[in-house]
Formats: sequence, C-alpha cells, structure tokens
Amino acid sequence: MKEVIKRYIGAFLAILLIAAFILKVVDIHRDGTSVRDGDYYLELRAESNVMWDVTWAAEQEHSRLHFWARNNEKNQVFSIKNEGDGKCYILYGNEGLCVGVADDGLHVELQTFEGKKSQYWYFERINQYFIVKNSDSGLYVRAIKWGDEEFNSMVLAEYEGDEQMFQYVLTKMN
Repeated sequence: MKEVIKRYIGAFLAILLIAAFILKVVDIHRDGTSVRDGDYYLELRAESNVMWDVTWAAEQEHSRLHFWARNNEKNQVFSIKNEGDGKCYILYGNEGLCVGVADDGLHVELQTFEGKKSQYWYFERINQYFIVKNSDSGLYVRAIKWGDEEFNSMVLAEYEGDEQMFQYVLTKMN
C-alpha cells in the first residue's frame, strides 16, 4: 500500500512541475482565460521575435508603441495589472505611465495613468494566443507593415481573424 501511495504522490508531483513550467510562460488565472498580474514580454505570434516596444525606449507621455525585434531591454517589458473580469491596465516603466489609445483613436501610446476607459484592455484567449482589445473603443491591437519592413506599426482595428497580425504570446518574467 505504501508503494502505491508513493507512486501516486510521485505522479502528482510530476504533474505539478509540468503545470508550473507551462504557467511560467503565461501566468494564467485559474479561470483559464485571464492573465495574472506580472511583468511580460508581448510577442507577435509564437517565436517571431517581434515584440511590443516603446519607440526609442522613451519613458515619456505620448511615446508611441510599435513592434520591434526582441532585444531583452526594458523598453519591451510591460506590467499587466488585472482589475477583475478580464479588464487589465498595462503599465510601463517607473513614471506612472500606462498603455492607452492616442487622441487620434488609431495609435497606441504611453499616457499618465488616470484610470480612463481608453487605458484599460482585455486579453482575450484564442487557443495558445491572446488578442488585445481596448475597453473603450472595442478595437484590437494590430500589427501592420510599412513597405518592405517587418511588422512595425501598432494600430487599433476591427478583429478580422488574421492570426498573423492580431495574436500575441505573453512571456512572464521571473
């Protein structure tokens, strides 16, 4: 009987270790859909090495967000704070800045956090990916290309099911 119990405990511990490893990549809440608080890289598609990025690593209001090659620097680290019901705000840096919608309603930029509806986001899960929807406009963060360049512009658009342009992988830091 002791051997059977030891096997069950061993199997249970193995499952816990595997689950902990999987949840390290994206710290999913127990509801299976919402993201937990933490510092994340947001990558366009799996293994693309194209990340959410603050233009010129500026830590000032109205700096635009875009997509850029992964560089493992702080300008690609965002803190997600879940307010419940899937509604999150996305902080950047140490200056009280967050990700919000620019006055033109099209671009995504850094703003002083004021709790405005345009500064809240939903991370909607689709299989292993997330799509990111603005709470105010109902539009989604989308990557677009300019000319022959890689994806670099970040805009808000209606969701059209285009996995290559809308879906993100979140990788939690420590």
